[in-house]
Amino acid sequence: MTSAATGGESVWSETTGGAAADAATQFRAVLDAEERWLGAVSRAGDFTVWRSRVVREVMDRRSPYAMALRRAHGAGRQAEFLQSWQALIAETVQRIAPGRDTCALPTATSAASGHPESLAVAILASLHGGATLSWLAQDARSLEAALDIVLTPVLALEEPDGRGDQRSG
Repeated sequence: MTSAATGGESVWSETTGGAAADAATQFRAVLDAEERWLGAVSRAGDFTVWRSRVVREVMDRRSPYAMALRRAHGAGRQAEFLQSWQALIAETVQRIAPGRDTCALPTATSAASGHPESLAVAILASLHGGATLSWLAQDARSLEAALDIVLTPVLALEEPDGRGDQRSG
């Protein structure tokens, strides 16, 4: 199966083998995909592409994203997985906004206290909570809204009002 959400690449068809697949395989599939996709983020605005792709992946109940976030067993392995994902997000934030304090932006929340690591925690918390609400409602809007709110400080880095990075394109 090919996923439009991964730009035509199948993240899960060969690597997970369905719902009975090993958690480690699902976690590795997500982290491998995230390394590629977050590695492609070169400016704040690229997070909108990442956000759209993640929403599509999470809402596909057969994807390793959905399975990894829903997994109730192996809390230690899931915690390690989430810490690795958090590190990838934090590295990306640091790369696109080196030395910037995201809490200086008026749109930032106290949960994202200006440090890439804190913002990465907030992004994952929004992703997990938004996913849970979206799965219950069978509607992606909760997940989209949660990610939009938490990504506001990052996206504001590209606003041309002098607060952030003014690069375009």
